[in-house]
Amino acid sequence: MSVLSRREALFAGIAAWAPLRSAAACNERILAAPDLLSQESAAGYRAALPSGGNVLVAIGHTWDPLWMERRARAGATLIHELPVACYQANDAEYIRYHWPSPALIRHFGSGAASTRNPGQAIAYFGGRAVAWRRTYGKGCIVTLASLLGPHLLAGDRDALRLLQEMASVRS
Repeated sequence: MSVLSRREALFAGIAAWAPLRSAAACNERILAAPDLLSQESAAGYRAALPSGGNVLVAIGHTWDPLWMERRARAGATLIHELPVACYQANDAEYIRYHWPSPALIRHFGSGAASTRNPGQAIAYFGGRAVAWRRTYGKGCIVTLASLLGPHLLAGDRDALRLLQEMASVRS
């Protein structure tokens, strides 16, 4: 009979509470919550990202931030889609990205400005920050409050270019 340390017991409890976190321990490159929108977004990333590479995608709220930070410190570019329903967009509104290069991505859904400081703002919608970049060691975490994956799935060239540029930038 083995005895679990306090830390192992805590992690076991977290894994039981949020089963998706255990997937983060795998070498999956695109991790998505089970809801339909997250799965659609994941399909867009799977279609757009070449095999190999150092880009990881986590969609939804259930991913362990310490795991993400460790992967970024090791040199990964981690894209964390964290959509939060807060305000509605009109049909013809765009998110203005200014990193890694200027881009306009059409916005159809909802998104939110974060109440915490997730890093340097890299995109704005209606005067509010909706995407951020934070450097950790050799890599970075890019947090998006508006989904990019469905644009990739639809073949949006600007979204694909933006993703490719995010993937190629080194901190």
